[in-house]
Amino acid sequence: MSDAIVAKMVDLLSGLSKDISDMASGTKQQTDTVMTALDDMAAHVLALQGIVLAMLEKVPVDAAVVDGWLDQRTKEFGGSGQHKSRAIAAVLLKGPI
Repeated sequence: MSDAIVAKMVDLLSGLSKDISDMASGTKQQTDTVMTALDDMAAHVLALQGIVLAMLEKVPVDAAVVDGWLDQRTKEFGGSGQHKSRAIAAVLLKGPI
């Protein structure tokens, strides 16, 4: 190969290396943003669970009504999350462990 072709290949590979590095940096930033948002959501859910548990100590709740409400809401999404929602509700209705 001529020196010009080799130089061009080196230049193209250097550019590719820089592009891959830039993509990795962007992906890390996006991942960090998503992880921060998930952490914030988890904190909110935990706070709401604490509030609900405190309220449940003062106000009785019919588990069948809760299950019916969850079943109806999850039907709107094709039943996705129904079992998880009912399991979480059951834990909350039992109160602190």
